[in-house]
Amino acid sequence: MSWVRLDDNFPEHPKVVAAGPICELIQIRAICYCSRHLTDGFLPAKVIPSLLVRLDHLDVEEGTVGDGQGGKLASFGQSAAEIDWPTAMVKRGLWHRRRGGYIVHDFLLYQRSRADVLADTEAKRKAGAKGAKSTNLKRWRSAGVSASADTSADGGVSRTVSRTSAPIPIPPNTPLKSPQGDSSATPALPPAPIRHDWPPGVDHRATDWLPGRWPYETFHHDCPERAWRGHCVRAEYAAAHPGKHPVAMGGRPKQCPKHREAEP
Repeated sequence: MSWVRLDDNFPEHPKVVAAGPICELIQIRAICYCSRHLTDGFLPAKVIPSLLVRLDHLDVEEGTVGDGQGGKLASFGQSAAEIDWPTAMVKRGLWHRRRGGYIVHDFLLYQRSRADVLADTEAKRKAGAKGAKSTNLKRWRSAGVSASADTSADGGVSRTVSRTSAPIPIPPNTPLKSPQGDSSATPALPPAPIRHDWPPGVDHRATDWLPGRWPYETFHHDCPERAWRGHCVRAEYAAAHPGKHPVAMGGRPKQCPKHREAEP
């Protein structure tokens, strides 16, 4: 938003007084339009009707009939809607004709130019960007002296991670030291799961198995119930790899009803 500048003597200026109160209002509207749209005082002819809104119901007094005692007995005039106001503004020296419209008299003598407004806006934008960058830098520097607590999902172990440096990986089965320096009070982290990729030639759509902790050959992939494919442990794999497969209640390998019934 921009602002216009009006001299506090504007209403008493000889041109304004001679033009009358309606021309005074039109002049203020014209100055506001030029400032808002950065036209440097130019008024396109097509915008003139917008400056005359709500003026058509007014009457302009052109003469009076005295009462013989220095008072006014009656007045006569015409409706404001019948007056050519742009011509009146030019006649009073408030506007000047230009190709395609009018120029407000001495607009740039009192109001800021388009170039000045744009330069000021750009300077504020750059200052704001510089200030934001400086603020962010201060925040990062301030955060560098603090640390954040991160709770691991694989064991609920609280670890302290610096915000300004890359986290240091913790080797598997390495006990973490407590704040008091006692490493025996903190349980060791479990080993990181081993990733097993898809074997070549496997139809991904025929099973729900995904690469992760258990190899592809751990499971049946032809169970009658689709939900068990890739989750039903093969008995021969369980026998060859005890404890290295999913188990159900009672310690038995996790199997679908069909393969569980087939086991002796």
